[in-house]
Amino acid sequence: MGKSKILCLHGGGSNNEVTQFQTAGLKLSSRADCHYLHAPHQANRCYPGLQKFVDGPFWTWSEASDSEQWDKSLESIAEYCRKEGPFDAVFGFSQGAAIITQFSYPVIWKERFGFPSCPWKSAILACGGAASNVVNDHQVKIDIPSLHIMGSADPYLAESKALLEWWTAGSARTYTHQKGHEIELLILSREEELGTILNEFLLL
Repeated sequence: MGKSKILCLHGGGSNNEVTQFQTAGLKLSSRADCHYLHAPHQANRCYPGLQKFVDGPFWTWSEASDSEQWDKSLESIAEYCRKEGPFDAVFGFSQGAAIITQFSYPVIWKERFGFPSCPWKSAILACGGAASNVVNDHQVKIDIPSLHIMGSADPYLAESKALLEWWTAGSARTYTHQKGHEIELLILSREEELGTILNEFLLL
């Protein structure tokens, strides 16, 4: 049996190099075949502080609430999933968590893009952001397993909680770490319980 496949989506004003640090910190890249997809739009600026750690360019799924850019990003994800999917799981940080939430609605993956099933079986959403970008006119909950990683000191904690509301409660797990809007390389050495939860979640 081969490694599981995980699609990984960065946050706004970020890039795949940042996501590689995050997936290494969560030990996803050591246990799975991680596919890193950057957004189709170059960001006007990077997320504050990232330029100290990685080089650009930096990308965004949407500047502010630009619905045309958001739709183009959904198309980009669909195209990639047709070529490389399906995936056992998807990982998204911040704005990446929001667009995963949007795409996980059947009205998007099934009715708009014609997938026979959602192109990922489960979702890991870290430090969610950009919740206001997510549109769900039918008020339907997403019924696939999800793990929501939040930061107790995250200035966007309310965004994480808002995204959580769109997922079926019985299939959603949550974990709150002790720092801010970040998933750093050493997170599991500090948050051992998160490692246990990830191990259990990825075995679903």
